[in-house]
Amino acid sequence: LTHRMQWLRDQVRAHVARQAVLRIATLWSELTFRRRFAERQQHAANDEPEDHIQRDVEDMDQDDNAGYDENGQGWRRRLEEGEEHK
Repeated sequence: LTHRMQWLRDQVRAHVARQAVLRIATLWSELTFRRRFAERQQHAANDEPEDHIQRDVEDMDQDDNAGYDENGQGWRRRLEEGEEHK
């Protein structure tokens, strides 16, 4: 019985740790995305059309690397839907 309780406690601790890491990664991705979005909005008024297109392409690449898809949906939605992080 003691071994089983210890195993269960270890499982709970591991689950809590995974949830904490997931939450931190989600918040970091969202903050990064929002900061870049705000920077994009700020620079958009000053950009020439060609500059704006180039910046959008670079930002899309960064969003992909940060775990965002084309709809701006992050890790949390994909994980809740059972998709694996690539």
